[in-house]
Amino acid sequence: MVVGPLKNSLQSALVIMIPACLILFGLSVWTMPPDAAVNKLYPQHILYNYIDYRLSATWLIQTLNFLVILIGAVAVNFLAINQEVVNKNNYLPAFLYMLFAFSANSNSFIHPALLANLCVLISLYFFMETYRLDHALSALFKAAFFMGLSPFFYTEYLLLFPLCFMMLVILRSFQWRDWGVTLLGFLLPLYLFMGISYLAGKDVWRIFTVFKETVESFQKPSVSEYFYPLLFMIIILVVLTLVSYVSKGFGPKVKTQKTKYILLWLFVLLSINIFIGNDSDFIFIANTIPLSILLADYLAEMKQLKIANTLLFLLLGGIAVIYLHKLSMI
Repeated sequence: MVVGPLKNSLQSALVIMIPACLILFGLSVWTMPPDAAVNKLYPQHILYNYIDYRLSATWLIQTLNFLVILIGAVAVNFLAINQEVVNKNNYLPAFLYMLFAFSANSNSFIHPALLANLCVLISLYFFMETYRLDHALSALFKAAFFMGLSPFFYTEYLLLFPLCFMMLVILRSFQWRDWGVTLLGFLLPLYLFMGISYLAGKDVWRIFTVFKETVESFQKPSVSEYFYPLLFMIIILVVLTLVSYVSKGFGPKVKTQKTKYILLWLFVLLSINIFIGNDSDFIFIANTIPLSILLADYLAEMKQLKIANTLLFLLLGGIAVIYLHKLSMI
């Protein structure tokens, strides 16, 4: 019904994805109150705050939201196909990314995690391209630079700093130059920001205060009750995916196996984000990248399409509850 067409060809996938994308965008517009103001909720996210501060038109915010999610979905699917996690005709990762991003996103401002996700996707691409590459310093520098840039859009992505070196361990044999260049690339955005702040007469050390407050802001997670059905289904699917990997293996190719190891570590590190901040309506938005690819891989590999479709429709049911709440119907 849905899983089959999404994993077979681009033509059949577009028949489902285009209406789904328009419906989700339409619901996002529909669920915004006519007098909704643009929210300035995230002054701690440095570069994001510069962008958000200059956006005031509702239609522009909604359009940019749509484009950011669409670009992220295309990039997630490209990464999954390029690293052979899914076959070249499988568009489930893009579909799931749109579902998660739209359901966890706001209709009155662009969530900073969605912008940071674009940096993370670029970084993952460059890192994974270094596998079995002899001269990888340039790619490693680019990868680390974009990973280092992501916390400036979404401060909580400081959690991804260890991932840079985890990926080096997973993908490459130890070479001190690789580690040194990776560290320099990650720190370069910080160096540039401090230099620009100094020239502009701003507080050069403010960024460290922001990072310190982020690290110290651990607290009990707050989850909206309307997210319980979707969160429950995500937990069930993650457990089933892990059981499948343990019992059947992580894939026939070493490249695929290493990519899945990285995605699992990405999922683990970003899950810590649940204990940072108090965004009850955005509890899992940071995990849209690993969830989209790993769950898409699990659903696509299921031989019984009826079960795969059932699980997907239960997931859609959880998303429907969120939109019913946004429409004040429950």
